[in-house]
Amino acid sequence: AKTCASLQHLVWTRPLRRLVVLAGRALEFDEPLLLVGETGCGKTTVCQLLSQLRKQHLYSVNCHLHSEAGDFLGGLRPVRNAQSDDEPTKLFEWQDGPLVCAMLDGSAFLVDEISLADDSVLERLNSVLEPERSLLLAEKSTGDDQHESTTSAVCAKEGFCFLATMNPGGDFGKKELSPALRNRFTEVWCPEADDPADVCAIVDCNIDAGISVGDSDESGFGQRIVEFLGWLSLHHAKKLTVSIRDLLSWISFINTFCKQAAMLNVADAGSCAAEAYVHGACLVLLDSLGSSQTGLV
Repeated sequence: AKTCASLQHLVWTRPLRRLVVLAGRALEFDEPLLLVGETGCGKTTVCQLLSQLRKQHLYSVNCHLHSEAGDFLGGLRPVRNAQSDDEPTKLFEWQDGPLVCAMLDGSAFLVDEISLADDSVLERLNSVLEPERSLLLAEKSTGDDQHESTTSAVCAKEGFCFLATMNPGGDFGKKELSPALRNRFTEVWCPEADDPADVCAIVDCNIDAGISVGDSDESGFGQRIVEFLGWLSLHHAKKLTVSIRDLLSWISFINTFCKQAAMLNVADAGSCAAEAYVHGACLVLLDSLGSSQTGLV
């Protein structure tokens, strides 16, 4: 299947194919889907890919400690440019949130980092995760308008799918979902890219054409990055974890560095590529020291 330009960096490794097949089967049967995996392993990207394969618009909410039910359902908003001589002017009107819009449109809805939201907020979503996939907007029905009261119950249109992502609990700032909520999902584990062949393929696929180290036609970066990370993990940082996001940051730096060098007409392209490789490693492995799992050097 064809994907948009923003997802052209994807490499169809075996773990990715497994993940897309399992997730696709769950959505085929209208099951709420929960993707669990470490930071930077591609959970959100898979959700974006699934929405494109299903030709759906993707609504999303990124959860945090201060997320409220209104972030999902909507709320009363000030009326802008309301001018009417026949009817009394309203100061506020109801505006549907992303979850309600996705249900009415039959689109995909993503709750990113769902475990960060408070349990009292997530309980408001329980009815959407049931087989009926309905939602009662008690906040919308004021009793002043008969039509508004009758439309406060929302049922998901055919095609609607509910996606969620989370990191495994146990680390600082991370927690598990309540068993009652978690049991409503079809849960799929997202493995990290730890196969050297997969890492090498991801690197070589995303390096711009014409950038290489050495005299070979291939870029050579994939094999060198795999060998360096293996040596570093074995001798200096046994708990070192480099995610796909870290790899793409490293590759993006190399591409940008070499592109700028070409614009400045630097003669020795091979030396620039090697220098970009070294500085990219420092950017990913040293500058993040103490701020993530990568910074365990």
